[in-house]
Amino acid sequence: MSDYDFSSLNDKEFEVFCVDILSESLGVRFERFKSGKDAGVDGRYFSDSGREVVLQCKHWLRTPIEKLLKHLQTVEIAKVARLKPARYLLAVSYSLSRRDKQSIVQVLSPFLVSADDVYGREDLNDALRKHPEVERRHYKLWMHSAEVLNYFINKPALDRSALLINEARLAIRMYVTTENHSSALRKLESLGVVIITGEPGIGKTMLAQQLVLHYAGHGFQVVAIGDNLKDAEALFTPQENQILYFDDFLGRNYLEALSGHEGNRIVQFLRRVSGDRKKRFVLTSRSTILNQGKLLIDNFGHSKTERNEFELALTSLTELDRAKILYNHIWYGNLSEEFIAQLYAQRRYRLIVQHRNFNPRLISFITDADRLADVSASNYWDTISASLENPADIWANPFEAQQDDFGRAIVLLVTLERRAIAQDELAEAYERFLVGMQGSGLTGRRDFIGNIRQLTGSLLKRVVFANVELPARLDLFNPSLGDYVLRRYSADLPGLRRGFLSLRSDSSLETLRSLSTQGMISRIAYLMVLDAIMTDALSKSFFGYSPSYIASIALLAINEGAEIPDLDLKECAEFVLREEIPVNFIETAQLVIWGRGKGFISDDRTVQFILSTKENNPNIEEIEALIGIWDGLSEACVGRDEAYSVIRQVAVNYFCDSGADEFPMDDVFGNVDPEDSNGAEENLVSLIRKRIERIGIDLDRSEISEIVSAFDIESRQHDYFFSSGEGGSYGSHATTRNYSDEIDDLFDRR
Repeated sequence: MSDYDFSSLNDKEFEVFCVDILSESLGVRFERFKSGKDAGVDGRYFSDSGREVVLQCKHWLRTPIEKLLKHLQTVEIAKVARLKPARYLLAVSYSLSRRDKQSIVQVLSPFLVSADDVYGREDLNDALRKHPEVERRHYKLWMHSAEVLNYFINKPALDRSALLINEARLAIRMYVTTENHSSALRKLESLGVVIITGEPGIGKTMLAQQLVLHYAGHGFQVVAIGDNLKDAEALFTPQENQILYFDDFLGRNYLEALSGHEGNRIVQFLRRVSGDRKKRFVLTSRSTILNQGKLLIDNFGHSKTERNEFELALTSLTELDRAKILYNHIWYGNLSEEFIAQLYAQRRYRLIVQHRNFNPRLISFITDADRLADVSASNYWDTISASLENPADIWANPFEAQQDDFGRAIVLLVTLERRAIAQDELAEAYERFLVGMQGSGLTGRRDFIGNIRQLTGSLLKRVVFANVELPARLDLFNPSLGDYVLRRYSADLPGLRRGFLSLRSDSSLETLRSLSTQGMISRIAYLMVLDAIMTDALSKSFFGYSPSYIASIALLAINEGAEIPDLDLKECAEFVLREEIPVNFIETAQLVIWGRGKGFISDDRTVQFILSTKENNPNIEEIEALIGIWDGLSEACVGRDEAYSVIRQVAVNYFCDSGADEFPMDDVFGNVDPEDSNGAEENLVSLIRKRIERIGIDLDRSEISEIVSAFDIESRQHDYFFSSGEGGSYGSHATTRNYSDEIDDLFDRR
């Protein structure tokens, strides 16, 4: 059992907890009252004689106990005297010594008769050990416990998943468990997959992380997906309970990279998870991006994912929900008392709660003292008002006024990268940026490490992994900063060009395409940047450039109609094909097809490329590309048959590993009896034959049998018909409380 310090609860939540645990411990039903002026009563019950027994709770974590004693003596004793209770109980979150309890009894005498009626931190934890059901009812309490943390640490996990868990735990204090939490949890439990949608800043990531944390606390292994769905496919373990998480899955990672095949792959994976009761999958996406994805990806648009969608809208937050979000940020924040007073003056907190532009991200910003270094208390409300009226401008002051040219350059590079970037990679990109800007009159402090230290915690976040072999990574402190920076630089072509020239990464190319397709830069500007990158790479004979990056930029130039000479593109193709195992397989394959059409790539070189892929575990789209390349080989090509054998083998390997993705359970078992494995096998064989015919490859009977065997029909059939689809014990255990319009009472400062 954990030893809680109750720091994950604010003062109002601590009251709810104390009433709950003492009700169980004393075997009585305490009445609880709305927040606000309580006249010294946080809970009460009536004794057998009909007299009132009163409970008062004090959660003063950051206050010395001496101040609590003074408050009891000067304020509380008068309240108790007016109440004249038969018995008075006091619960505090302090660790209390024997002497501390005696001092409290002395201060509150004669109403507090015995030290037994004073409950300190140790007493509350002892009561929890006897009543663990109370612990489970208070989500923010147990999910923040050391016991749960140790479970996470001791359980094998990737660094990315461990980072997710840590971020989710740190966010618990600010989290408000609204009806959205319970509704999304029910949908996730029922369907196995939930796609949380909503506009920027509404709290999609926060909700998603808390759902993941909920399942992690129930023994599920966490799998956090980065930039590639292969992360999930590689870690997908059929017999283990797993909760998978893919943040912004159609946004900065995927939207501009979707040529159809990645979207279809996601849909297949969603089906795979939905058919496995040991798995849960949480995804997030901006609503506008999700709608665009449905238009761009045929399979995604027709996959009936609407039932998995859970829209998190501002209208779904009641005014009381909003008030609790603001209250938590004040309670746990670092605002000084004079700043807090500005929020309370004339009940301004109500204006914030009721504002049309309220969202949790904005609240986080305007209550963070570190971001208000240049704002005085007297100007604080004006700053809040301006931020509420123009939320996009909240980054203007910290980016423009608080940073020099060199700091802004680093933030620009991270923004254009559109993902967390290794610190050593960022340092190299930064140096290239400065070399290209010599003579441009940059002012400020050049030193990279010094700038990183200054930027971390304000505009950037720096992640250090437990595995010392992994480099620290830098990312934007908040996604909305990226929106601001991209808008700010969209008219600064020289700055953008220098940034993209400096990064040399595939993800930065996604950003470049995104700026063009979204109309933030003109097509002419887009092509000029492509030309500049290609010219720079050729002038350096590709020194410092990776083959995968050159494959991507060359293919963009070809597809976008950039005016790059064919001979220059030929040099790119030859450089890429020197790589023994291509990283950007699809792009490289398309370069091969282009090169063959231009007569630049021979049959022998094409065969070598096909043979190299057997070590790369191609997926279905890559296999289709290989077949397309192989079809172009002449009948007289010496290695043609060997190349086809390799394609067949990698196809069999793919179907053996990914049968659940390619052949949905409903199609295999939907029209057969629970015990009819022969009928299921016939269905599967038919599906395999149709699939291989569609991609244009022939497999013999033994190869098809190998795929059938790997599918494990009997085990999947049992899971399909007999695994429980019920939610088990993973429903919401959050306590409920009846509120009227209690915003003023919530903010009452006692």
